[in-house]
Amino acid sequence: MKRFKIEKKHNLNQMWVTLHEGPYTKKRILNKTGWKAKDVIITEMKNYGGEE
Repeated sequence: MKRFKIEKKHNLNQMWVTLHEGPYTKKRILNKTGWKAKDVIITEMKNYGGEE
């Protein structure tokens, strides 16, 4: 399981997406957002709490 923070470059919109199984591609990460890959910054968040 991996968690990603997605931020739009030109405004303050952001959201978090959690994928429970791979592959962890930009296409899969952005699937639910409707945002385009060129307009966003994707950051993988570290898991704190024992889950990896």
